[in-house]
Amino acid sequence: MRIREIQHQILTMIVLVAASGISLHRGFQMRIIANKYDILSLKTDAMNSIKDSSASVIGFFSVLISSQLGVIHADATLYKRKEGEEHVTNSIFKKVESALLMRI
Repeated sequence: MRIREIQHQILTMIVLVAASGISLHRGFQMRIIANKYDILSLKTDAMNSIKDSSASVIGFFSVLISSQLGVIHADATLYKRKEGEEHVTNSIFKKVESALLMRI
């Protein structure tokens, strides 16, 4: 598996914030209409839209943390480093801790 760094962090964060704002606004508008007319399917769709916006917020903070602290790989997947050698990446907490200690 090849690890790639995000090339345009600012543009990515702008798109994630815009997607989150649009989805959140859409979700609250649908929720108002669903409560007004008591439509269960629209209430469910409104909740899904609000959940989508929270996923965009999580994505935004992930890109923000990775771009500011230099963490380019933040999960614990197994990948090959060299031929025959396997390496498990450190958890994000160790990387964040070491990055913060370096700034002190």
